[in-house]
Amino acid sequence: MRSSRTTHTRDEPYLALLRDVDFLPILILGYHRSGTTLFYKLLTATQCFNVVSAYHFLRCEEMLFNHVNQREDDAKEQLGSLVADHLS
Repeated sequence: MRSSRTTHTRDEPYLALLRDVDFLPILILGYHRSGTTLFYKLLTATQCFNVVSAYHFLRCEEMLFNHVNQREDDAKEQLGSLVADHLS
């Protein structure tokens, strides 16, 4: 059931850019120290895959905004600082 409350995100003006995007996700799961990080890094290095990071999950409502406005690096840095501050 959908909420009657409307939520607006920074991405809303850019959602039409995703209309024709088609993808087949690949999920890499494995036990601790099983080589999944190395496998992830190797796949990333090929530049044949678009990788997903914590940024994509935690900032999902502003990813398009950040991409279109060339703010991704700043947003990722801010998120990294926020996590580092929280962990210290």
